[in-house]
Amino acid sequence: MKYLKKYKIFESDNNLNNIASQFISDMSKIYDLRFGQPFDKNKANCAWFTIQFFNWAKSKGLDVKVVYFDSDIEAHIAPLVNGKIFDFAVKQFTKDPNDNYLILNPEDYQKWGYQSFEIYDELPELETIFPADKINEGSEHLLLKSETGEPMYGIHDWIEDLKSWEWSRRQHIDVNRDSLKKWSDRFIGEGWYDKVNQHVEKIFQAFSKVDEEEIHQRMYDVYDHIPSAKEKWTMCCVAYGDVDNYDRPLRNRYNGLVTVMRKDERDKMRIIVHILKEIVFPTLRIGSYPDMMLRQSDESYYVTEPKWQCQNFNIDDYQEMGIKSGAEFDADDYKDRKTKIFQHDIDRKKKYSIDKIIEMYVPSVVIEIGGRSESIATGKFNLKYIESLIDEALESVLPTLNYKEVVFDHSRFTRHFDDDKDFHDYTIKILLNF
Repeated sequence: MKYLKKYKIFESDNNLNNIASQFISDMSKIYDLRFGQPFDKNKANCAWFTIQFFNWAKSKGLDVKVVYFDSDIEAHIAPLVNGKIFDFAVKQFTKDPNDNYLILNPEDYQKWGYQSFEIYDELPELETIFPADKINEGSEHLLLKSETGEPMYGIHDWIEDLKSWEWSRRQHIDVNRDSLKKWSDRFIGEGWYDKVNQHVEKIFQAFSKVDEEEIHQRMYDVYDHIPSAKEKWTMCCVAYGDVDNYDRPLRNRYNGLVTVMRKDERDKMRIIVHILKEIVFPTLRIGSYPDMMLRQSDESYYVTEPKWQCQNFNIDDYQEMGIKSGAEFDADDYKDRKTKIFQHDIDRKKKYSIDKIIEMYVPSVVIEIGGRSESIATGKFNLKYIESLIDEALESVLPTLNYKEVVFDHSRFTRHFDDDKDFHDYTIKILLNF
């Protein structure tokens, strides 16, 4: 699975430290991160920090992954950005209470007894999660009271609850089908939940006609010619991409995948929640690193009138905040750093389209050869030869599918290098009609 969006601004070590600092600043407003205190395995453990950073980084548009270290004694997990590990629980190894975080390479963990690791594009299921203590029970906005005396609930709060539901954490408001419709109608606009639900139902109808095991068996003629230790799997996935890619050719349109393993109601909910978040995210913040919050008034935060619903989002409504090209704003908790608004930030917001966001989610069958974990250690294969075998295998696979296009790996058909080279992995995405 591949996520192609990367921000080159973050590539230097100095900027990596700035990412960590912004994460710490944002989280420390809500949680006691126990910085300067000895490590406590029952509070803010590595799993909790990884979940928090992964969701936070995704909201910032960072290409974040997860690195998992296995061990006979105790496993360890941490987020990964641009090949560097952000470890906020590292003092369990260093024993130094002042090691609030370290930015490391995966190989650095050998000195602590971890000889192997795996990298995941998505968060794996985590069982032992010990959260940090909250400074305040709920965010500042949740502490406000409405006229009925009940806690106020805003669009940001809803998004945080959706994130928590995805990773099986406690939410302020229960997340279920009824609540999704209720808050979608409130924050996005009436009817949009139904449209998303219908779109997802069509995707799963397409999945119901796919026999993954049969496809996997038909690929054996390819698998016989690659190292046996390499991962080989076939799975239904929902392909999605940035709306900026909407008018691009199909082979360049989708840069993300959400796996669908069981095809049950839980999987449907996962896709619905994923789409709802993508609808809301562009209306929340603006600017590059560091970005800034758009919905700063109570009216826009709590969506007190239709004007502030996502379906009516208009960046011009925020001009009273001074949102315009060239404007600069002080960045919270960052000395000598400002949020600058560029014309392309404004232009992207003006192109906001809920319909296009929904349409960017399509059913696909993904055939993975080599895998992301241990792909280098398990050997190479010749790209030209493997693609010739893949072409032969697909002659028997494709007639079983109602497909739109096959997306091959390594920029096939547009590549500018000799394909008679060795590679470690290969992914085939078969986009389905639905």
